[in-house]
Amino acid sequence: MKSNSSELQRKIMAVTAVIAGLMMIYVFPEQAMRTLKIALENVMERLIPYDPDFYTAVPILSTTYGIWMVLLALCGALSICIAPAIWQGKEWARATAMGMMAVAAVAGMTMLIPWMVLVVADYSQGPVAGILPPPEGLSMLPPVFWTLVFGLAFYYVFLFADKETAKQKFIRFIPYTFLGIVAGMVFMNAQHGVRYFIFYSRISDNESTKSINTAG
Repeated sequence: MKSNSSELQRKIMAVTAVIAGLMMIYVFPEQAMRTLKIALENVMERLIPYDPDFYTAVPILSTTYGIWMVLLALCGALSICIAPAIWQGKEWARATAMGMMAVAAVAGMTMLIPWMVLVVADYSQGPVAGILPPPEGLSMLPPVFWTLVFGLAFYYVFLFADKETAKQKFIRFIPYTFLGIVAGMVFMNAQHGVRYFIFYSRISDNESTKSINTAG
């Protein structure tokens, strides 16, 4: 497919692919790990001792964050590998790289929301007694927030690096941005769905055990 980008735009995209790839391999997974560590500490030390219902967040966060970290590293490696093809003006390479950047942006959004729910949310005034408020001095934004910011920035570089008019680029901006928002929310809804499935499964198992013990 013929490239619709100038030589300068292709060079910018190629350099961006390398920089983004290195960040997805070395920086973004580290941000995700720090976010996961703080989130699990808050869940296990501040929430679970007083409300065991929060336990389901532990296996789910550990699994999903681990998957995102692996995906980020793989996408980063692929982004670096296709940088020469982007330089040469291959449209398939540009589209592939844009998809890799979208993975980073969606990963950042998906990993940011649990921070708001489990770390900075204050449940101390809720119906369950004993839950402590969030630690003082804790940042409202997690380390993984920068994965979202840089992922979006890289994504827009590939989205707009062509010879289309400003009007056409603005029209393109709306659906391509909201596609990412929808994708992030779909992942979050699925994550919460699994959490509640595990929660109600535990309730069902406990009720079955009580029934067996009563019958015995």
